Amino acid sequence: MMKYKLLLALLLPLCIACSSTAPVSQSTTATEATAPTQVMLLATLHGLHKSNPNYTYDKVYELIRRYNPDVIGVEIRPEDIGKDTTYLKQMYPLEMRQITVLFPKEKVYGVDWYGEEAAGQLLPADAFKGGNKQLTEIKQLERGLNTDTTLSSRMKLIAVFPQKMVELASTSTPAQFNNSGHYDLVVELFYNQMDIMLQGTPYEAYAQFNRRRDEHIGRNIVSLIKENPGKKLIFVLGANHRFAADKTIREQLGEQVQLVEVPEF
Repeated sequence: MMKYKLLLALLLPLCIACSSTAPVSQSTTATEATAPTQVMLLATLHGLHKSNPNYTYDKVYELIRRYNPDVIGVEIRPEDIGKDTTYLKQMYPLEMRQITVLFPKEKVYGVDWYGEEAAGQLLPADAFKGGNKQLTEIKQLERGLNTDTTLSSRMKLIAVFPQKMVELASTSTPAQFNNSGHYDLVVELFYNQMDIMLQGTPYEAYAQFNRRRDEHIGRNIVSLIKENPGKKLIFVLGANHRFAADKTIREQLGEQVQLVEVPEF
């Protein structure tokens, strides 16, 4: 992974000879350099943590402890941070819920987004089953996409991508999974191809929703970084969101941020 370094400008006083016997006053302008904000993106596996002995749930939590961040961003909506685990269990993966329990509440922030209709309010227990119209429609499109025989020939053309994603998620260590860029590349290629294949179909709205979700996650991440200059932040995201978050941070913040690799465990 690319690392950003801060360049320090050194101002050297210049001695200027002049004909006058009086000393020439010299002034040195000091530029105060601010250390870049340190950011780690930690991609998680959701349910696959159960079957990958190299990257378990406990390793997620231990990596956060060792990094000792000032801010922990998680794949939970800002509206839902602080809610009890019974409520969170309805919609969020185990590792995200556990982070809200294991770490100080004042450090944990939500960065996820579940659509315009749900913005600013809590979600009902049946959000994906009629309680929220937008989310119900997206869930129906997701199910249909997996069973629609009219699309099966198209989807077979890109089946190699999800197969590779599962392979990487099933065997990699945290450092391998997050630092190599292999998973990020496969996901980005898969999403790009799926966007093209779903254009003009009833499932185009599903692809567009996923893109908007990544955009909102990126905005929330950038806002938290800007609000915490010079601090250490970690963003714990499902693996399929990592590539978009990484790209957003690099494009919008550049050398203001030092992206930190996930260490070997």
